[in-house]
Amino acid sequence: MKKKKTFLLLIFAILLLLVKSQVFEDAVRNADCPTEPIIVHILSLPPYAWQVNNTHSAGIAFTFIRRGLEKCFSHCNASQPKYVFVNSTDELRAVLLQNATDIALPITSALENELDDGDDPTFDYYQKHPHLVFDSLVNSPGLSYVIHLGNTNDVVKNHMINALVEVWPVVIYCILLAGISGILVWVMEFKLNRSEFPKNFFHGSFEGFWWAFVSMTTVGYGDKTPKSVWGRLFGVAWILIGLVIIATFTAAATSALDSGMTYYKSGVDGKTVGVLEGTEAGVEALRKGATVKSYSTFRLMHEDLKHGKLDGLLLDRYEASHVMNTWQDDELRVLDTIDITIRYKRIGILGRLTAFLMHAYCVSVGADSWQEQRARKEYVSEGQAIPARHAREQDGARSHQTRQGIDQTRQGLDQTRQGIDKPVKVSIKRVKLSIKRVKVSIKPVKLSIKPVKIGDQISQGIDQTRHGIDQTRQGIDQTCQGINQTRQGINQTRQGIDQTRQGIDR
Repeated sequence: MKKKKTFLLLIFAILLLLVKSQVFEDAVRNADCPTEPIIVHILSLPPYAWQVNNTHSAGIAFTFIRRGLEKCFSHCNASQPKYVFVNSTDELRAVLLQNATDIALPITSALENELDDGDDPTFDYYQKHPHLVFDSLVNSPGLSYVIHLGNTNDVVKNHMINALVEVWPVVIYCILLAGISGILVWVMEFKLNRSEFPKNFFHGSFEGFWWAFVSMTTVGYGDKTPKSVWGRLFGVAWILIGLVIIATFTAAATSALDSGMTYYKSGVDGKTVGVLEGTEAGVEALRKGATVKSYSTFRLMHEDLKHGKLDGLLLDRYEASHVMNTWQDDELRVLDTIDITIRYKRIGILGRLTAFLMHAYCVSVGADSWQEQRARKEYVSEGQAIPARHAREQDGARSHQTRQGIDQTRQGLDQTRQGIDKPVKVSIKRVKLSIKRVKVSIKPVKLSIKPVKIGDQISQGIDQTRHGIDQTRQGIDQTCQGINQTRQGINQTRQGIDQTRQGIDR
């Protein structure tokens, strides 16, 4: 009876330890859960993110961040994230500087550059705003130059006509030289060859003009030919001069006709293009020699393009594909593409959402950690890339202490999980051993007819039971050690969070 009570007490103690271990595990798992609803501010930028109606939103970046948050905090009993859409980069910038959001996206390169002070090209904006944590979101393969086919064809026709009109001085020059040459050949031929060059000045000069023009164009009908020595020598000289004259005219006419194809092939150079304000397209258009006109919405861009106020639109390739499918305008065409990598990022506020930052891998796109991105950040000034080492040398003590705090927080969480996993496995193993001993102790009751063997078996059963109790005690000791490690891990986690907050405050 006494052994049975001892066994029951052991079972009860083991179950109690299991329950406590589960409680500690739940406590650690919930330690990184947000205590308030997550606020996400989103720049309305189709096809990355836009609000279809009051109840439905869509977009590449929106879907990505929504699913990422669901995955990160699926074990939490937190409220649903609050998604707030803004219409301009200025609004999003104001929200970030006021720390009024937890996550902001998509962050364009222009908005990222606005966070710099703009005076020193080597200035680290992370040093100016250490609470902003940048991380890559999605990349675009380049830009597309979109035109309105009807308007562009009209422009090309006008270019060709204007170019041809500019050739008229060459035509006049050819006719004038042919007239002078006709008069000279008439003077040399009318005495000896009156049948082809009559004596009358006007009639004879016109026949000379005909001969000069036909010879200049290298057609040479042969109906008029000089007969005198001086006339033939002049004819040879005129033919050589005529080749140069007609070649000049042909080149001018060909250039005028080719001006239309040149307009198509020149891309955005010299054109008036519409871009979405706050995007990389405006900077790239200026580099290519275009006149840039910024718009706040795609609809205004489309209206000006249709009415001929713009030569074309320079858009992100994904944006161009989206608007062309949305507008359903058969006159829209992609005339040219620019192959550059356009990066869109997301920002987390360090002081508001430490739990999200420690689980940033849930919504990463394969990029480096945010600490590595900060260390490898490059700044571009006048087309020259300055190595990130220069920026790291200027990184202040505040951001360094913040990184140390977060690293220590992660180490504490890892040690906490290790402390939980170890005692749970040991306690389960001991439960199985104790049950086995119960089966052994029952066997002697059935074999009570043989007293000698029964006594031996009872002794063996008691020894095995004692051995099992010793192993159970060892398991309890290890469980207690695991609980202590768990407590130490939680304490280190708290210390890490405190250091993180201190780093932010400083």
